[in-house]
Amino acid sequence: MERCRCGNFIAKLLTIIDSNEVLNSPEVSGTMKAKANRERIDLYSKNHTVAILNIQGTDSYQIYFLKKNMHIKDIEDDLLKFGAVLNHDSKLILKNYIEMMSDEGRKRDR
Repeated sequence: MERCRCGNFIAKLLTIIDSNEVLNSPEVSGTMKAKANRERIDLYSKNHTVAILNIQGTDSYQIYFLKKNMHIKDIEDDLLKFGAVLNHDSKLILKNYIEMMSDEGRKRDR
């Protein structure tokens, strides 16, 4: 199992995808439905952008509903509950993607 020097598991971004596509995936659709239920997100009213992370060395997948103006720290704090830290490359990709979402939202609001 891959662990960082701090003793935690490493969480790696697998993909950023539309929630409608995840609903058709037997491997992670249940995880996404459970997360949506906890966050009171209606998966069927509109499409959502989700990040799928794997805790390396395990069969554990974590789903995050990406929203403009969210903070990467929220994802990192949640991963700590599972004894995992976000790897550097995944953090950069997610941070850039969220910034891009926020920039597009600002352009539409003008």
